[in-house]
Amino acid sequence: AMLEGTGGTMPKGLITYDSAASWTTGTDTMLSYGVTANLFQPEDVYGMLGVLPDAVQKKPIKFIMRPNLWSRIRGRRGDAITAADGKGPFVFNITRTVDQHIPPQLDGYPVILSSQVSNTRATSKSYVLAGAFEDWIISRFGVMEFLMSNTGDTPMAYDQTLLRAIQIMDAGPRHTPSFCFADD
Repeated sequence: AMLEGTGGTMPKGLITYDSAASWTTGTDTMLSYGVTANLFQPEDVYGMLGVLPDAVQKKPIKFIMRPNLWSRIRGRRGDAITAADGKGPFVFNITRTVDQHIPPQLDGYPVILSSQVSNTRATSKSYVLAGAFEDWIISRFGVMEFLMSNTGDTPMAYDQTLLRAIQIMDAGPRHTPSFCFADD
C-alpha cells in the first residue's frame, strides 16, 4: 500500500502522487523520469539522480526495484566487437569475476529489492524508485488495540480464544520531490 495504495482506507502509495518531469520552486510533485524503449540502462541511473533537487542529492538516496529486474541489471554486459553483441565487460561492475557477489548498488547507492514492486504495470513492465527515503514518513495512532473473546459457538466448543489486533497507520512523503519514479 505504501508503494501503490489508492488512499482512503489505505495509505496513498508513493507512485500515485502527481508527478512532473522536472522540479520547480514552490511545487510539491514527485519527479518522473522516462526510460527509453522500456529498457533500464546505465545512463538511467544518472538521469534519475539528476532530476532530484540539490537538497535531496545531499541526503542518503536509495533505489527500489523488483529482484528480477536487479538480476537482469547486474548481469548486463557492454558490446565487445559488434553493436549489441553483449560480450564486453560487465556494465555495472567491470572489476568483478564470475564468482564475486555484486552488492545491490547503483552508482554506490543501495538498492532495495522487493517483490512488492508491481510487475504488471503497462504491458507487464516494472518500475524503479529513487529517492531520499528518510523523507517518507510512517505514522501510527497509538500502538495497537487488542480485543479478545472466548464466547461464541466455535471458540467455546474448541476451547479457543479469538484475538484481534488493530493498528491505525498512515504514510506519506514529507516532500514529494524527494523521490523520482521511472516507469515504462
